[in-house]
Amino acid sequence: PEALARWLKDFAGHPLTDEAQALYGDACLAAGDIDEGIDAYRTVGKGQPSLHQYAQFQIGKALALSERHREAEDHFRAFIDAHPTSPRLAEAYDALARALRHLDRAHEVPTLYRNAIERLGDDPTNRAVESILLAC
Repeated sequence: PEALARWLKDFAGHPLTDEAQALYGDACLAAGDIDEGIDAYRTVGKGQPSLHQYAQFQIGKALALSERHREAEDHFRAFIDAHPTSPRLAEAYDALARALRHLDRAHEVPTLYRNAIERLGDDPTNRAVESILLAC
């Protein structure tokens, strides 16, 4: 991570900054520096929607892995609302369900999935529905 941190400092404003920030976030998580990784992901801009979604999703995963389940719940709810057509939508619902289970709120999971299917089920282009149905 140190070399990437140096690059980000030396080349601030470079066109590849967002990619480097996402990579730095990945490197920090791999090195066990969860908070630094989360901070790096938070700086990834919205100019490249798929990269921004990746970074946002990684934040949620990092929160869950560090057992910050309440924060993960809030984060994945926000992700779902902000990215209703994301290819990671089914995975986001699954991560949200896991967070609820860790918070001893497993009884909320069936309603979560039912609401997701009602919200997304009429959209034939949304591929998340099948995965959500399989998770039920």
